[in-house]
Amino acid sequence: MDFSKILDIDYFTEQGVTKLKIVEKSKPKRIVVITEKVRPYFFIRKIDMNNASSVIQSSALVEDVDAVTISGEKVVKVSVSIPKQVRDLRDALHSMGIQTYEADLPYVRRVMIDKDIKVAYPERIAAFDIEVDATKGFPDIQNPEGRILAISIYDGNEEIFLSEDDEIKMLKDFNKLLPNYDVFIGWNSAGFDYPYLVNRAKKLGINIDVEMFQHIDLFGIYSTYFKRDITDFRLKTIALKVLGDKVPLGALLDFEKPGEIAKLTEFFYKDKDKLRLYNMDQTKSVWHIAEQTGVVQTYITQCRLANVLPWHRDLSEKMIAHRKYISYNRMIENLVLKKALESKPRIVFPSKQTTEEEYENYDEDESTYTGAVVFDPYPGLWRNVVLLDFASMYPRVIMTFNVSYDTWTPNPGENDILAPSGGFITSREGFLPQVLRELEQYRTIAKKLVDAYPPGSMERILWNARQFAFKLLLVSAYGVAGFKYSRLYRIEIAESITGYTRDAITKAKEFIESQGWRVLYGDTDSLFLYNPSVNSLEQAVDKAVHELIPTLNSYIRNYVVNRWRVPPERVVIEFKADRVFTKLKLLSVKKRYYGLVGWEEEFLEEPYILIKGLEARRGDWPELVKEIQAKVIELYLKESLDEALKYVEEMRNKVINGEVDLEKLAIRKHLSKSIDEYKHKAPHIEAAKMLLRMNYPVRPGDRIEYIFLDDQAIPLTPGLKLTKSQLEKWWKKYAEPVVERLEIEMPRASLLEFITRREKN
Repeated sequence: MDFSKILDIDYFTEQGVTKLKIVEKSKPKRIVVITEKVRPYFFIRKIDMNNASSVIQSSALVEDVDAVTISGEKVVKVSVSIPKQVRDLRDALHSMGIQTYEADLPYVRRVMIDKDIKVAYPERIAAFDIEVDATKGFPDIQNPEGRILAISIYDGNEEIFLSEDDEIKMLKDFNKLLPNYDVFIGWNSAGFDYPYLVNRAKKLGINIDVEMFQHIDLFGIYSTYFKRDITDFRLKTIALKVLGDKVPLGALLDFEKPGEIAKLTEFFYKDKDKLRLYNMDQTKSVWHIAEQTGVVQTYITQCRLANVLPWHRDLSEKMIAHRKYISYNRMIENLVLKKALESKPRIVFPSKQTTEEEYENYDEDESTYTGAVVFDPYPGLWRNVVLLDFASMYPRVIMTFNVSYDTWTPNPGENDILAPSGGFITSREGFLPQVLRELEQYRTIAKKLVDAYPPGSMERILWNARQFAFKLLLVSAYGVAGFKYSRLYRIEIAESITGYTRDAITKAKEFIESQGWRVLYGDTDSLFLYNPSVNSLEQAVDKAVHELIPTLNSYIRNYVVNRWRVPPERVVIEFKADRVFTKLKLLSVKKRYYGLVGWEEEFLEEPYILIKGLEARRGDWPELVKEIQAKVIELYLKESLDEALKYVEEMRNKVINGEVDLEKLAIRKHLSKSIDEYKHKAPHIEAAKMLLRMNYPVRPGDRIEYIFLDDQAIPLTPGLKLTKSQLEKWWKKYAEPVVERLEIEMPRASLLEFITRREKN
């Protein structure tokens, strides 16, 4: 079978035989049934076979194979006819205390790894969007009473707008279009459009052909990739950011406030042109965001590399609420399982016995091992500060020290690498380092191809998407090794990675200070360096890049070889200059700073402001607070203190006099589950309960907007008014603290104290 055209894969059982069902990329898409038998299987240790024979029925095929456990024990392969038998046997064996190996892998995932099946890159990508009648409350995905008003499809060329009085006919027409496109994309479509459409059709007696409905939620992917850089992931916001003045007009219409979505029903009956404008332009925005950013190709590249199906079609409330769009744990696990499959002998991993609830509710704070190192900051305004970066820190540590689940040993030999606990063998490269080394090689090739094409070209966008995909997989590797419920987790490994890193950063700091530099602050993989003899940006770059860093990397290399017994050819850890600040304000609290960047691999014609750890970069603070803080920072770094003072006073007067839209004073948070599942009284939960009492619908995944004053969450609803006293309280609670946190000093007082004195006078 030619697997190169596969878009999707599933299975079914027929007369006790498991058969694969393939959706093949063609015009139109078609389903192909694979007649070749691909039996489900798992492993147990050979020494357990006698005890297991009473459970393993005669229908199972037990055979000797060239495979061992991590500790080198021989295993046998147990093959069955249907996937359910794997689950039943696994549970029965575990109840007897017999360990199984790889019996937790779902059948399709097992087949994709074994057969190296990769989904084809989609060519015919269509964005879609639906609008729903909300006159009786916001549509409920699990109980879809509101009719679908319109469905729009856009593939870059053709616009298709479906809006019929006969809803059943409209849904049937949509169903017929599904085979014409390789994949559909939407915005929050996994959270609403896709499940609502499928469930509503089912309620009307129509089965949407989900086998032909390959679907990716662009919101989920985008918010996963850029969660550290962007706080507002509304379609309108992202469309303006990516498309600028080319945003389709209808995408700027806003029906997000409680009750306003019902206007679309009015358009359906009285103004179809306006309904079409809104619906189609939302769809066009999604398609053009995908085209401009290459984010779909990024995601598909990751899934292809890891033999993972990329489609979002879980209709469960848990999936919709938790928005689990990308599992890097699964991707890295798959890459390691492929390496283990190819090894001689094959190495098999124990079956995971983690419950879904444990997996979903895992908290990183549960970690029992010591994390990264942080050096206390020297607060103040500094000039010409070099930000030194431990390049690709965790991936490089894993590769250098051969850190892997399958290479750790409690008793390292004289030729093995030492570790804070035990060591790592050097007789062969571990599976995880192999995976990371290949990812680095792929990324290097992709980056060269990016530079081979002109800016703005589709080829450049696609290759940039691919190199970004490799980068994201690289940096996620440590998260997998340190994730308590990962197949690859071992506490000794997690401790070794952080231990090696802390040691390297600490030794780097000692060396740097011996060379006449001062380390102003350090956090995880970064050091902030200041040299009192440096008087300009150019001089800072020259002394750091050409003098300090080469000698530092040579020192660290020799140290690692001698201290940890790492073979010299394995050492790939290094430091590099990430950026240089012309001005940097370090605050007295760790992980908080802001500054003006003048160099970033090259001198910048237009320096930019970088803000870390402050409200201006956080999504859980009111929009106006973030604007005020960012503006004050900008004026302070420009040394315009009088302007900063004037600006804060003006904004205070506007807020207190009610001249600012209350939306800008509100906090926004999503509900991750239904209200009755929450055990604590968080403000957004209390606001959601108030909305329910006011007859506004509230469901998992909704964004709750509220103003928090006097220990009360006031939901943002049409017509809401605040008194002058309430607005003064808001200013003191939110605006004053974020200005104070900037630690800006005026003559004889802080900026906030200075403003307060002027107000009293």
